[in-house]
This record gives sequence, C-alpha cells and structure tokens, in this order.
Amino acid sequence: MKEVKAISKYLRVSARKLRMRARSVINLTVQNALMFLQYENSKSAEFLYDTIKSAASNATNNFNLDFNTLVVKNVQVNEGPVLKRTQARARGRSDRITKPTSHIFVLVEGDVFSGEIKKEAKTKNILKKKISGEKKKSAPKKIGEVKKGQTSNSVRVRKEEM
Repeated sequence: MKEVKAISKYLRVSARKLRMRARSVINLTVQNALMFLQYENSKSAEFLYDTIKSAASNATNNFNLDFNTLVVKNVQVNEGPVLKRTQARARGRSDRITKPTSHIFVLVEGDVFSGEIKKEAKTKNILKKKISGEKKKSAPKKIGEVKKGQTSNSVRVRKEEM
C-alpha cells in the first residue's frame, strides 16, 4: 500500500466548517467520497472535493496506483492566517470582522496498478503469432558497419556473435 498526499492552502472558509465535512469522508473509497461531496451543497465540500480529486490524480498519474483501490486514509484541516477587517458602527466606533482561511491535507492510500489486463493482452498476441507461424521481420545486419555513437569494439562483438 502506497500513500499519496495533496495539499490545498489559504482556502477562504473556516476550519470548523471544513472539519465537519472532512470527518464524513475518512476511510471511504475515493469514488464514494467524491460522490458524497459532489452532492453536498457547501463551499467546504467543494474545496474537499477538489483536494481529494487532486490526490487521486497524483496517485494514478505520478505513482501508477489503481484508482479503484484508493481509500481516503486521513484528512487534516488546519487554520490558516486570518484576514482582519473593520466595520463602521454608531458613535464613531468600529467592530472587527475576521475572515478565516484554512489549509487541507489529504492522504490517500492505494495499491500499485498491476497491469494484468495489459499483460494478458500481450500474452494472447504472442500465442496467436506462434500458432499462426508469423515471425517478426528484421532488417538484415551488415557485418563491419559502424553506426554513429558505436565503438569498434561493439562491431567486433557483433562479428563474433554471427
């Protein structure tokens, strides 16, 4: 089992709201988690959806993991910097408005894609060729010919092989 991560930073939603959604997708398969978050009507679900999808893409493209075996192992939500604003009030006073941000860390776990389907297809093609008697045609080799980047030693070895 291999683990892959994805991080989204400085998201304009509070960490508390994100944690509510994050608890519901831990230990689900990536397919189920994405399906669940797709129909949630909240900004935090949208951010989680994008981050989990990014982790799944990292796993399949960069680490050759099978998408069907991916599981959301851990989702960690941390608080980011807070944007502080003021709002004018009566009698010359002001109230502070805080606009929180947060960071999401998603850990996805899965098995390496075995590629059994591709291997089976290759073996079937080889068996068909053997049965039908087809052979791979190759160009005739000329003895003593030196190609660009070859040394004279490699030419000698070819002569001895033939």
